[in-house]
Amino acid sequence: MISKQASLLGGKMSIPKVPRTPAWQGLVPQKSSYHLITDSWANKINAAIGYPGKVYQRDDERVCREGFYQFIPSNGANPLFLKIIHSNRVKGQIASNHIAEYLGTRGIPVSRILPPYPHRLNHTYSLLAYLRLDGRIAYCNTEEIQQIASLIAHTHVALKSYPKAQSIKQASQKRDQGFSKLQSEFNENLAFDTETNQWIIETPVQLPHDDAQVLHGDLNLGNIWVVKNKTFTLLDFEDSIHNYHSTCVDIAMLMERFIFTRATSDEERLALSRVLIDTYREIHPLKWYAPIAQILQTLSVRSLLLIDRARHEFKPNVLQGELEKFQMLYRFTLCNADLLNEIQNHG
Repeated sequence: MISKQASLLGGKMSIPKVPRTPAWQGLVPQKSSYHLITDSWANKINAAIGYPGKVYQRDDERVCREGFYQFIPSNGANPLFLKIIHSNRVKGQIASNHIAEYLGTRGIPVSRILPPYPHRLNHTYSLLAYLRLDGRIAYCNTEEIQQIASLIAHTHVALKSYPKAQSIKQASQKRDQGFSKLQSEFNENLAFDTETNQWIIETPVQLPHDDAQVLHGDLNLGNIWVVKNKTFTLLDFEDSIHNYHSTCVDIAMLMERFIFTRATSDEERLALSRVLIDTYREIHPLKWYAPIAQILQTLSVRSLLLIDRARHEFKPNVLQGELEKFQMLYRFTLCNADLLNEIQNHG
């Protein structure tokens, strides 16, 4: 989903926040290009890292300090992937990194913030550094769907015992209340087309909570990375810090992003979805506490509500691609309702 900021935990309700831009446009991450920067900003980054090297900024972020960078050390050390974020997001990043570190101790391959980061660059921005992972997105085939299912099943087993689960449960409840508030305050006269407005008004915004636990919460194609030795690695735990729901929510999103939007036929979608479910169930129980279509529609409407909120905070054209993406995903569930029911009834 497009939300990449931690919810504010104060008060009785947490209104979900949105970033100014998504991490990448569309359903499939495109290979990013970077350009060398040599200005005073590069010098500041270099000084924060503490040893010489070249700083590269992602090309689509030339006008903004906040965003993604790479650092290539002069001494031949491992290249770094850098995030520069607004300092008011550091607390959420640290909390999400605690989850990554915990999973790492349980044998789950993860990307985590390197110590001693975060490092404050100035009064506005902070620097996070990660080892750069050279790899690719997963393929839509039986072998790799099995690998993904196994990874997420083992992740769910580990997260069931996460020591700070109670605080995440509370944050998730506040965030859920925040989505209810956004829906109740939604003004269709100032929003989208009639069809999209109707989805937002009529679709439940609450996700199932039966047998709830901490989830990853954002299992899109960019957050399961296949590194060069074919290790399937989990990235980006920012949604985990306020995601306490039934495990079927993660599985529904996996199905949507890794199978349904990439397979070329209904037969392939059905077969690979069954592979996903069967492999997962060999490791961890799976029950569908809501129809798959409803779970996916709820996820899309939550994102549409965030986009609507963003339109009132900054220029609306920034998230036009995200609007079109979630409209497409919602329509996809309507067109494939029978197939989703057949998958849900499997086993």
